[in-house]
Amino acid sequence: MSSKFVLVLGFVAMSTLALGCGDSGSSGTGGTGGAGEVPGDPDASWVQLSEMTFEEIIPGIVSFATPWGDPSAGPHATFARVFAGTGIPPHLHSNDIRSVVFEAPMEIPVPSNETEPGSLTLGSYMFVPGTTQHAMNCVSDSMDCMFLLVQDGAFDVTFLDI
Repeated sequence: MSSKFVLVLGFVAMSTLALGCGDSGSSGTGGTGGAGEVPGDPDASWVQLSEMTFEEIIPGIVSFATPWGDPSAGPHATFARVFAGTGIPPHLHSNDIRSVVFEAPMEIPVPSNETEPGSLTLGSYMFVPGTTQHAMNCVSDSMDCMFLLVQDGAFDVTFLDI
């Protein structure tokens, strides 16, 4: 396994993601459904995943819903759904990505041509530094894989011809 790939099992990873989230008061694309203020704290907010609108980013492969921030302009938290039995081809991002898997197992080859990918199960945390080649595969043929990704900068993706 690559030294650039860090895998930590457990929900302790959620505290790491929270550090990168900053002010949660602004919602991004698709993040307004189910949003509300927490009584007693006007700066706190919540968003129900079940009420968010997902937009297909790669038709038939992956969709995103963003409850916080603006992925096209800067820091954000985004839910990603990789459809069952599919995968995101080899790619890289300019900015670091921190993720927690919360539905269905995934495989993450890092670098993208690695023959033994990291296996991510429910509650797994993943950190991929910016410009690190990787791919993503939804292992399940019957259930979509979902994870929360957090970035300190704008989301971009460069697909690789490998």
